[in-house]
Amino acid sequence: MKVRTIHLHLAIPILLVLLWVFLFFLPVSSKEREKAETLQKIRKEMETLDREIESALSLKKRKDELDFRMREVKESIPTRESVYEFLARMVSSAKRRGLEIEAIQPLFTSFKELEGKHFLYPVFEVTLKGRFLEIGRFLEEMKATQAYRGVVRAKISYDEGTYPLLNGKVVLEIRILK
Repeated sequence: MKVRTIHLHLAIPILLVLLWVFLFFLPVSSKEREKAETLQKIRKEMETLDREIESALSLKKRKDELDFRMREVKESIPTRESVYEFLARMVSSAKRRGLEIEAIQPLFTSFKELEGKHFLYPVFEVTLKGRFLEIGRFLEEMKATQAYRGVVRAKISYDEGTYPLLNGKVVLEIRILK
């Protein structure tokens, strides 16, 4: 009988421990594991969302910068209607430099020949008179503008009677918006 009571006294606590493990501990620990997995998934989603938000913000910032730059370019490059105003500013800039522009000749028959994707590229032959350094500074000033595309060809000559002043023919290609 003593052995049975010892087994009974040991079996009841072991049975209670097993009942506690199966009825309380395992369900609670599995719920905790599920909550931990759910929390981990949420954290990963939050990290992904944070990266996407940062990416979207950087794209928006880049778009704003490009929009601002595009507005600057559109303001600084003449359109078809304002080409003559641009040429008038070029003439006044040359006069400030001490140059005399004798003629500006367009070297195209129509704008259709000059079409690019976003711009037109008209070519003008500019006949000018002035000192060599002033001509160079004038061309450097033209190069600094957004409308300048390049010098196609240039020819400078001098006359002994008016030596400090040189005669020049510069073929300029400019950029205008469509």
